[in-house]
Amino acid sequence: MRPSTTARAHFAYAGAFTANAPGGRSPAADAAPARGITVFGVSADTGALRPLQSVASANPAHLVLDAAQSHLYAINEIDDYGGQGNAGSVEAYAIDPASGHIRLLNRQAIGIGPAHCSLHPPGNFMVVASYAGAAFQLLPIAADGSVGPVVHTLQQSGSGPHSRQQGPHPHMALCHPGGRFIATTDLGNDQVEILTIDGGQLRRVCALALPAGSGPRHLVFDAGALYVISELTARIAVIRFDPDTGQLGPVVTSVETVPLDFPAHKSTAAILMHPTGEFLYVSNRKFSDHPLADSIVAFAVEDSGTRLRLIGHTTMDIAFARTMAIDPSGDWLYAVNQKGDSIVQFAIDPERGTLTPTGRRTPITTPTGLVFRAA
Repeated sequence: MRPSTTARAHFAYAGAFTANAPGGRSPAADAAPARGITVFGVSADTGALRPLQSVASANPAHLVLDAAQSHLYAINEIDDYGGQGNAGSVEAYAIDPASGHIRLLNRQAIGIGPAHCSLHPPGNFMVVASYAGAAFQLLPIAADGSVGPVVHTLQQSGSGPHSRQQGPHPHMALCHPGGRFIATTDLGNDQVEILTIDGGQLRRVCALALPAGSGPRHLVFDAGALYVISELTARIAVIRFDPDTGQLGPVVTSVETVPLDFPAHKSTAAILMHPTGEFLYVSNRKFSDHPLADSIVAFAVEDSGTRLRLIGHTTMDIAFARTMAIDPSGDWLYAVNQKGDSIVQFAIDPERGTLTPTGRRTPITTPTGLVFRAA
């Protein structure tokens, strides 16, 4: 087992849908919509979350911290920024290291309905996956942490057999820790692509097609491989990846996150690798009636990543887990329940990877994501 980190989180930042939540929201959220971004203090002993600040933000669907953890970035999953009716936006915030509070630096227009963003530190860029805009976009990050206007747009094409695949839908753009390459998923055309930044523009390096109708949503890197979760088929594909050349190899294994008797309508969401690289976690979101429709699935990563062994499904207190987060220490996993209006904490067994509810449930309306600022 690789050693786990001893880092602890001081603060956490959570986004929440404020209107028109994709996938739906609870009746309570309809009556009292969320405000946007919440700053939490994090107990070093228990990982409990304590609200410190609430900031207005329109549908902050995804949050990310820079490498220095001095700035927070949020993409706004909207289509009406500036009253134009054809733009989403991204926000940049400065973080006060003592209080954890955030202060808005600026906001920039991007493609409509953005789903994900990632930071590319070597070139001081942000890469955005625009789901409704059918494109990946590149924005510069200034020295003060603010975001500049879009400098390049890489338009996508293609479609798939599913009703949600009538056109391309970029869902994620994740920068490799090595800094040279960006791995992307497109739910609409079933493509996993590797991009790079060349001369201030996005350039395609290679692509791999998953089976038609897969709907690749999110991915994680680990030791020469990509782990891709497909939303429409609830399957994890393990794909070889060369971090030196950016080339994708074949799919070395593929496993389902639901049992054989599961209804045809499947829906997965998030995928996380434990800091040790020993365990992989995936969330199922309830769109069909089945005991495991709302669950977090744990796998052991074996045989140098070529084998995923099912550990089990956790269903207690899971309600449409749009995403998840693991704290920097690797001790706790937090399920972000979009329809459960809560963030629920689980203890991670360091030897077996199993999840045990701690009983800590943090109320938050229609949450979308959670990131931790380490001590």
